[in-house]
Amino acid sequence: RKLAEAALRENEARLRALTDNLPAGMVYQVSTGKDGSDRQFLYVSGSHERLTGVAAEAVLEDSSIPYQLIHPDDRPLMAEAEAEAIRARIPFDVQVRFLRTNGESRWCRIISAPREQPDSSLIWDGIQIDITDQKLAEDALRASEDRLRELNETLEAQVADRTADRDRIWRLSTDIMLVARFDGTINSINPAWTSILGWPEAALVSSNFMTLVH
Repeated sequence: RKLAEAALRENEARLRALTDNLPAGMVYQVSTGKDGSDRQFLYVSGSHERLTGVAAEAVLEDSSIPYQLIHPDDRPLMAEAEAEAIRARIPFDVQVRFLRTNGESRWCRIISAPREQPDSSLIWDGIQIDITDQKLAEDALRASEDRLRELNETLEAQVADRTADRDRIWRLSTDIMLVARFDGTINSINPAWTSILGWPEAALVSSNFMTLVH
């Protein structure tokens, strides 16, 4: 029994060392009534202070603190996710903003799963992970894709305008122009061939340009 107790203490110490040193997140355990009431934090890893600026001990004394830290605009989303998890006894996974004590707003992902107890109360095992860098990268990627889309649309318009200009020049120019293959076979001529030299298009297309040279 003594050896088992010592092994248990060692495992608990190892687990606490791991959770207290999470670089961008924190682990928690909450007890609630079967309807989600009577909320009480049973465990909060020491990394909570690094994540939010609030010491873990303060959360153990006041269970409302983590919810006060969630951005006011995102609290309804959090409440909805929790309510559905309580109703269906299923885990929830939600992304919300939270406010650090220095006023900085950051994004986090909160994942929590309920374990129903014999008296129908619930124990929630959860983790909160800072995903701000991921969100910023996603926003930058979306902005880049939007800029690329706008550039493509602008480029298409520019190509259409240039093509229209080229066609106008081809039709209206008094300079004689033609398109021919490398062997001299004429593929097309502009109207100046007819207006200046009198050659109809049908007479020249598919003929060899060199036959026109004196």
